[in-house]
Amino acid sequence: MRWRWRLPVVLLVSGAAVVSIGCRANHSANAVSEPANQQNAIMHAAGTVVSVEEQAHDEQSYDLLPGPRVCFTIDSFAEVPSAERNAYESAERERRAAHGPRCRDTSIDPSAVHIKPGDHVEVYYTLQKSGQISIVKVSTRGVDF
Repeated sequence: MRWRWRLPVVLLVSGAAVVSIGCRANHSANAVSEPANQQNAIMHAAGTVVSVEEQAHDEQSYDLLPGPRVCFTIDSFAEVPSAERNAYESAERERRAAHGPRCRDTSIDPSAVHIKPGDHVEVYYTLQKSGQISIVKVSTRGVDF
């Protein structure tokens, strides 16, 4: 009889411990994933085309020929939370001083979309660590590149 009585108590106590541990693990997992979701959010910024460089085309290829190389700067990080904005602006200035403007090789037909220095572009990016960003896409006049 004593064995039967103790077994449910032990199982009940063990079950409570499992539930309690499960809740704590779930809470910790949510706390860790929240900043990651903020980093994965796609942000938007206005940018300006600095240069447009024509690339050599492969005349023997039947594939879509590459379009121009478009170089641009990001004008503002207004969507970045103000507490973090200075770090991203500073990192972008340092990157630009060391490597020049950001550039994208495009596959757009240069005769269909005329891109020239001074044109405005829409830049979509995600926040990374240490003030770095990752460009998701750049577009102008409804065309992504």
